[in-house]
Amino acid sequence: MAFIGSAMAVSCRDTPLNTICVDTTRTAIVIELRDSVTAAPIPVGTTLVVQDGAFIDSTIATLGAGIIDWPNQRPGTYSLTLRHPGYRTWLRSGVVLVPERCGVQQVRLIARLQPL
Repeated sequence: MAFIGSAMAVSCRDTPLNTICVDTTRTAIVIELRDSVTAAPIPVGTTLVVQDGAFIDSTIATLGAGIIDWPNQRPGTYSLTLRHPGYRTWLRSGVVLVPERCGVQQVRLIARLQPL
């Protein structure tokens, strides 16, 4: 399983005296993309739009079928929109990225896209 568009984020390691944040590859939102009829992975080219109030960002799955991710470590409550040719638009609201000491807790979702 490949993560598309992954960026460097930070993670935590607790010590008796403090927390040390070290670089590691981790994304905030990871979505498994499936056809709702066949359960097959959705091919590359899916667009993900994330929105929290006035903040809007997007990414496109380009490296592998069946996975899209968003690497931004910005806490908030997001609405997600997935678009792929030949499929209905997929919407999910209320996706919460909870802050932790070194970034946000990762959210993993499965999106079953409905063919047109």
